Amino acid sequence: MSEVPGGPGWWRATDGRWYPPGTHPAARAGWWMASDGQWYPPWSHPAFRTPVPGWPAHPAGPGRPAGVPVPGSGRRAWVLPVVVTSLVLAVVVTLIVTLVVTVANRLPALTAPQLPIPILGTDCSTSTPAAGSATVVKAPVVRAGGPVVVIVPVCLGGKGPYPFVLDTGAAQSLIDSRLASTLGLPTVGSGGTIGGVGCDAQAQTVRESRWSLGSVPLTGQLLISSSVPGFGGTGEPQGLLGSDVLARFGAVRIDYTNQKVTLPGPEGPLVKAAVPGSATAPLPTGLSSGQARTEVAATVAVYRGGGVAIQLRVDFPRSQSGLFTLDTGAALSAVDPVLARAARLRTTGASVTVGSVGCVQSYSQVGSGSWSVGGTPIAAQTLISVSLGAMGIKGLLGSDALSTFGAVVLDYGAGAVFLGVP
Repeated sequence: MSEVPGGPGWWRATDGRWYPPGTHPAARAGWWMASDGQWYPPWSHPAFRTPVPGWPAHPAGPGRPAGVPVPGSGRRAWVLPVVVTSLVLAVVVTLIVTLVVTVANRLPALTAPQLPIPILGTDCSTSTPAAGSATVVKAPVVRAGGPVVVIVPVCLGGKGPYPFVLDTGAAQSLIDSRLASTLGLPTVGSGGTIGGVGCDAQAQTVRESRWSLGSVPLTGQLLISSSVPGFGGTGEPQGLLGSDVLARFGAVRIDYTNQKVTLPGPEGPLVKAAVPGSATAPLPTGLSSGQARTEVAATVAVYRGGGVAIQLRVDFPRSQSGLFTLDTGAALSAVDPVLARAARLRTTGASVTVGSVGCVQSYSQVGSGSWSVGGTPIAAQTLISVSLGAMGIKGLLGSDALSTFGAVVLDYGAGAVFLGVP
């Protein structure tokens, strides 16, 4: 670092000091520096390659889509930033590895947790809901101290149900590769690599033509198939059910208190255009018995290939705020360190070991301070500090924070989030 720039590509951080090009957060996320000294996203590099069939080739909305080619060393590489947002912190904090809080960065040996993943029964019968007729799906809430995740029953080809993490932060749904192999799901394309923060793993696209969420049939689609630590074994999650599926219902109610998910009717068409957001939309019919405590405008980002993400602004001390992905799969919420420093969030002196696609890493923790969404305070808690700026967001609003509101409704069609829904 320096008080003055040392040459082309040096950048100025929030502390007012200059740093060399290789230390820029974008440099660690596949971005590249052009001859003009500016940083550009991976898909704009001249060396990018054609993606495998069924995967989006370039961004079709704000941020990066779930599947863009990046320059590499001759091998095919594919970044799934929105899905990885969930894999990095969502399913990983409690479900993939043991949650370990340590001091002075002395990390003990990593072991797999024994979490109470519920038995979901054997019923895979389906019935298409009538228009305007809400369907309730049992959704056990798994808690391990502070971390929280929601499990939903998913049947594939009439088999199951299998426990999937309900993950609104996953722009595209994922299935464990062992289960995909056992079920004989046909592959599409030659596969590639999905990347997390500092690590990657091999992935394949597979096609599921007949599947369901609870008793509600789902339209056949492509799924990401990958081997994720802590997935695929007995008593472990078997995949992620993402916003690509949930958005087709227009809206969804997630009731943490009563452990159920409510769908307002049958599936609708794919979401094809971004929704800018509204803080005055009415609550969707059949998903509430009264007025919500808070309504927040949310941007619904849509990516080529069917990926969907829902994002909203979260406020912090010192008039700082940032765009967060609403990520029910995130067992612990997260904040980008740039925002954490600007808001002067205090470090806890502890770190947490989490698993991602292809690796495990340790992240420091900070206190949230007085944070809020839509003007409504969120209970103070610890947040994981992890660089997410290259993904176009400043954090993840996870189920640990969302569960404090009891029940929430996500309206993908109107671009609205309702918190504290009766």
